Amino acid sequence: MRNRRLAASLLILVAGVLAPAVVVPTAAVADDTAPVQETCTQPYVVTFTQTKSYGRQFAGSGTVSTCATGDPATSGSVLLSDPTDRVVLATATVASGRYSWADAAAPAYGSTNDLDLTYDPGNGESVQSVPVTVTTTVPIVHVDLSAWIPSSGPADTPVRATVTVSTFDAKHTFLPWATVLAPTGTVDILRNGSVVGHVDLAGTSVTFPEWGAKSVGSTTLAGVRPTDSLTAVYHGDVGYPGASTDAPQPVKDERAPTTLTITGLTVSGLHAEVTAGLTAGRNAAGSSPEVGEVPLVVSVDGHKAATFSTYPWSQTSSWGFSLPGGAHTVAVAFAGNGTLQPSSASRTVTVPRVPTRTTLADLSGGSFGPVPRGATERLQVCVRSGSTMVKAGVRLQRRVGGAKTWKTVTSKTTSGAPAARRSRPGSTPRRSTVPSSSATPASSLRPRHRGACGPSVA
Repeated sequence: MRNRRLAASLLILVAGVLAPAVVVPTAAVADDTAPVQETCTQPYVVTFTQTKSYGRQFAGSGTVSTCATGDPATSGSVLLSDPTDRVVLATATVASGRYSWADAAAPAYGSTNDLDLTYDPGNGESVQSVPVTVTTTVPIVHVDLSAWIPSSGPADTPVRATVTVSTFDAKHTFLPWATVLAPTGTVDILRNGSVVGHVDLAGTSVTFPEWGAKSVGSTTLAGVRPTDSLTAVYHGDVGYPGASTDAPQPVKDERAPTTLTITGLTVSGLHAEVTAGLTAGRNAAGSSPEVGEVPLVVSVDGHKAATFSTYPWSQTSSWGFSLPGGAHTVAVAFAGNGTLQPSSASRTVTVPRVPTRTTLADLSGGSFGPVPRGATERLQVCVRSGSTMVKAGVRLQRRVGGAKTWKTVTSKTTSGAPAARRSRPGSTPRRSTVPSSSATPASSLRPRHRGACGPSVA
């Protein structure tokens, strides 16, 4: 009897334990579906992956699918925007749940950008946005400068300059159909650190197969000479960093080069005569312009002494001038014009010193007699070599009676004889006189006569 009761109790206990176990799995299955519904806070799942970057431009792709079923979206579009100013950076059409950009542009190069990616189903449903991050790189920029004087034009034609700012995607980051943006902004042209010109760039974006882009700008540079060297500095923009030319660039002279030759330099007493010839080569265009009648400047020891011109019918011309005694460097220079480059030549010459005679004249009405207080005393100095008056520097000194030292009153330069004119080829040039370095000291001057022989001194 006791065993039957025990068996009944076990049966009831087992039944009590097993009965609830039948519903637990059912309850558990119902609970497992809840988390799936909770993850779909929005109707679509939008993804994005950045694949490439060159400068501020980048490539990327992504997917759009329904959250509930995972099926790819069949329509709609996506756009990428900057959340700070809501500027749209790129748009794409969704096809079979996928979209991509080949050459979208972020706000700046070399930066990390937090952007908004927005999907519009296009069927009246609300748009859906997700945050994405795009990282851009620093691109390579090259600056090239070309400056030149044209082969022909007016004598005052300014130097012209062209600046090219280019970039090249050497690693071929983008696909062939991508468009690489051109640099924009401004370029300064400098000479020895000082700005001499300004260029606004005109960009040209390019596509495959160049994998690069360039911008070009031109200007004229007033005051720049063929002997100058220039540097171009690009100030950069949001897509490209600033850069400059690798080294200073010389100004190219496309005019015809010239050769100036001193074919003769003779000296007779105080007088000298120089004969010079000027020839022209071919310019950058391949032609050789005529020299014609152009001015030549004669300098003695670095100081201008005379100016004469070549003749259209002759490549040489002569000029007579004067030289003081001693060794001198005589140079003849052609400054260039709108078609010819400048050139020069020099020769050395030694002029023997010659004796001079200096006279002092009183132009005040007396012969160096007493002068009333406050009155103007007018004197005149003449310097001659033989019978020719010469141009010379003189110093007038005075010593009051009883004084031990001389006091300088003034320093002047005598006028000398009239200047000579140029001579035609084959004729004897007219000559002018020159300063003499052997003038008599002022302390030994003696009154000789009155007369117009040079500038009067007070």
